[in-house]
Parts: sequence; structure tokens; C-alpha cells
Amino acid sequence: MLRKAFVVLGVVLLVFCGAGTVDAASGHLLWMAALGEDPSTTLTGALSLHAGRLFAPISSLEDRFAIDPGYACCTHQGAVVALDAGSGRVLWRRSTIDDPPREIGRRPNGTPILGPAGASVWNTPTVDAHRHRIYFGTGNNYTRTTSPTSDSIFAVEIESGAVAWVYQATADDAWNGGCLPDLAPGNCPPAAGPDHDFGAPPILLTVDGRDLLVAGAKSGVVRALDPADGGRLLWKTRVPLRELMSVKFDPEATRRSIRTLGNGGFFSFTGYFRNKDLGSYRALMTDRRHAVVLRFPSSVIVISPDPPEVFVNRISQYARVEPRSPY
Repeated sequence: MLRKAFVVLGVVLLVFCGAGTVDAASGHLLWMAALGEDPSTTLTGALSLHAGRLFAPISSLEDRFAIDPGYACCTHQGAVVALDAGSGRVLWRRSTIDDPPREIGRRPNGTPILGPAGASVWNTPTVDAHRHRIYFGTGNNYTRTTSPTSDSIFAVEIESGAVAWVYQATADDAWNGGCLPDLAPGNCPPAAGPDHDFGAPPILLTVDGRDLLVAGAKSGVVRALDPADGGRLLWKTRVPLRELMSVKFDPEATRRSIRTLGNGGFFSFTGYFRNKDLGSYRALMTDRRHAVVLRFPSSVIVISPDPPEVFVNRISQYARVEPRSPY
């Protein structure tokens, strides 16, 4: 099944459970490459392209297979694969888990329990051309035993695939599809984890001359790491949705704002601002046209999800507030 396609310099890049390129002018197939032998392998994030190399994020459908109590869960491990963009030759493969999966127990019905598994890469790798690295986030483990690299941000060397550093945000997070409500719990790990993946790509920003790597997890926590200092945590903040009073998509919300502290530069708007309509507010935006205003009892936060309308509807359902639109 074709998942994505985009054109780069006259070449159509096709993404399915592998990758391939087609000449955009003639339709001639240039190359195809398999990205994993496991039948549950899939790609949910787009590939990154830098300096003649493609970086493919490898994720998995195995957490869905685990809904079946008779399925021997689990063996798939996330990875990023570097390919030569001209030939499709695999240059390196970086697994997100060091230890190979093994049998770690059995269910009461005799089905083997396997692990460590999971730590899928659901997101597009972020390229840091200055440091010659890529950054990406990982998901939870599927079984217990867990790894120190799930729910983590990786920094990997572009040339070799060697790991420069790993920052783990949530430890001991084991979850799979068998943990979904109203399903037989046969494959759900004991003491199931919170499922706090990094589903979106990390964002590399420069604020007041300093590089930050900002990443948001499914927990609702946003973290800023120092890419120049081994991924050291600089700050973290949580959006408290239970206190959310209103959510509104308004592309004009931040007009005529004054920056009081932060970055209002070309690539992002992060920090504290003020204008007549919002008063004092905190911004975490990359595109003001997608501005969504979150109002809390004691603060206002403006973010820029894509697409904003979908975000507003989903957050409204979760927080049980009325969505508001500028139209």
C-alpha cells in the first residue's frame, strides 16, 4: 500500500512498507528498497532528505496484532534507516533497542511473551546540518521487559548512524493494543504504562542565539533539550487540559503583539507576548496563520497545530469545552 509520495528534483519518492523512486518525467522506476523483514513493519512518518541521503523512520503495526490474545507479542523494534538517495542502497540501520527480542514468559493460555519490543519511530527525523546529526522520537515498549530508549529522543550521527545521546522522558512504559478498553486483556502487560509516545518530530529552534530541541509527547508535556550538551533537559511544561476554559482557532489572534520575553524571529514565536485582545500570553508557534488560543483560569497559551481545525475539535472533545472558530 502506497503511504506517501513527493517530488524532489524531478524524482518521485514513493513510500509504502519500503521506499522507491520513480523518474517524474518518464515514470521509469529508478530503485526500490525494503526497509524491514518483519511483516508488521510500516512507515507513518515521512522520510527526511539531506546531502544525498534519505532517513526512513520505521514503525510497526504489531501493537495492533497484540489485540489477539493468541498472538505471541512482541518482537518488532523501531529503527531509522539511512539510504543513498541515488541508488536506494542501505547505508546504515539504527535500531532503537540494543537487545534482541527473546521469550520472557508465557500467558496462562501458553502463548509466549516476547521482548524487548516497540520503541517505534512514528515521526519524521529532524536534520541538524550544523552538528551533522538527526533527531527523532520513539514510542512505548510493547511488553514488559522495557528498554531505556522507549519514549525517548535520539540524536544520531548522519555519517555512521552512531548514537550521540538519548534522552528518555518516560521510563518503564509498556503498552499494546490488548490494553484498549473492552478488549480481552490477554496481551496487555501487567501494570500497563501510560502510552506516552513522542508522535511528532522534534523541532530544532534557535532562541536568543541558543539552539533548542523542543519535543512534545502524548502526555501533554513539552520539553526543551540542549542539542549541544548531550540532550540535557532545559525546561518542561504541561498544558493542563482539565483546566481549559476555551479553545479557538484564530489566525489573527497574535496581530499587533509586543514581545516581552522570548523569540519572535523568522522561524518561530516562542516566549511571552502581549496584545490588546489576549493580554499577556505564552506562544509556542511556528506559523501564526494556524494560531489556536487556549484559555485557562490564570493564563493564555497560543500554539500552531496543523491542521488547526482538527486539533480544536479533538481537544474540545477531550476537555469538554465548546470549540470556537473565527468564521
